[in-house]
Amino acid sequence: MSKSHKSRNEEEDLKEIRKNAQRGDPEAQFQLAVCYCLGKGIRKNLKKAEEWFRKSAEQNHPKGLNGLGNCYYNGWNVEQDRQHAVELYRQSAKQGYLSGILNLAGCYDAGEGMPKDKKKAVYWYRKAARQGSAEAQSHLGDHYYNGDGVRKSYTEAVKWYRLAAGQGDAWGMYNLGNCYREGRGVKKYPARAAKLYSEAAQKGNANAQVMLGYCYGEGKGVPEDPKKAFFWFQKAADQGNHYGIYNLAYSYEDGCGVAQDRKQAFILYRKAARQGFPAAQNNLGHCYSQGNGVRKSRVQAVKWFRLAAAQGDETAIYNLGLCYEGGFGVEKDLSKAAELYSEAARKGDENAQYRLGRFYYFGKGVKCDWEEAFRWIKKAARQGHAEAREKLKSNTGIGFFYKKMRSAQKQQKAKANQKT
Repeated sequence: MSKSHKSRNEEEDLKEIRKNAQRGDPEAQFQLAVCYCLGKGIRKNLKKAEEWFRKSAEQNHPKGLNGLGNCYYNGWNVEQDRQHAVELYRQSAKQGYLSGILNLAGCYDAGEGMPKDKKKAVYWYRKAARQGSAEAQSHLGDHYYNGDGVRKSYTEAVKWYRLAAGQGDAWGMYNLGNCYREGRGVKKYPARAAKLYSEAAQKGNANAQVMLGYCYGEGKGVPEDPKKAFFWFQKAADQGNHYGIYNLAYSYEDGCGVAQDRKQAFILYRKAARQGFPAAQNNLGHCYSQGNGVRKSRVQAVKWFRLAAAQGDETAIYNLGLCYEGGFGVEKDLSKAAELYSEAARKGDENAQYRLGRFYYFGKGVKCDWEEAFRWIKKAARQGHAEAREKLKSNTGIGFFYKKMRSAQKQQKAKANQKT
């Protein structure tokens, strides 16, 4: 009975809206357009939605202007024209309409329909944030966190994230959790970070689900629990999140929280790799190079290492260097290997630093240079590279020979000074 009564009320409301819209009421015209746009109480019809948004906009109604802007932005019953959409959003925003302000800010932020302008994005996000928009507060926090269009300030970022989170905004909770995890703008507090990730994850935020998985996997802020880590990675992966897919693959590969299944790991790495995620592309290359979960193919390995390396992934750059050094899947080229090791080493990859040091030590692909060899092996050792540490400590390693070389250089210099 109550359902039927509600349906009659909706029909009566729609009749009243239509009647007022036909009389020229811009608010009613906007509401009728929304009904057609969403299929609310009436069959969805984007053509009629655009027509009623236009009638409302022609009367300079801010909601109608924003609605018509959405039509041009998305190409609903009109040819897509994002420049015109921006102008309509601007007219709406200047009248203080929140959705218009948010849309205009988003266009400035992304460079949609106009050149990207982070300062103007901040200006409009701030207006929306001051109206209490949690979405705008979270975006404003991002701009302060990254220093986009405004002076970087983790303290200000935390302020805006906190306001957004206080309204139950999942992105605000997630970003505030990151601040507590990293100790930026607030004191590092892993348990608080995990709690915020949990709240955002339960609201369906895929990034928060991944981070909650990390917390359980690493035992940070919560007791270590590989099964719960796997559960949250699965949740994120189910939403198509490439971080979730990647971590789910890693769990299958290592048997963390689930029975080891390298074939399933390969399938998941491939899925994330095809989304363009460089870490997954590198690990997919590793699967092909080792024959983990797939038939071994060094040519395929090189292909995926190269794709990840092109995105600046230092591990992939190092792995591609190994391929050129050994002639695996490519023609052997020590100079190219040295070039790749150098690139990865400068990005901080300890394996590449050690390998580059050895290249300088033996004169492989580069001119022999013990000083450079010592410098790079020392860098690797400082990052905890076991072989590098051993080479520096050994009585026959590079550290020993470097000291002998420096001693000989000093003696030669002293003799030269005596002669003069």
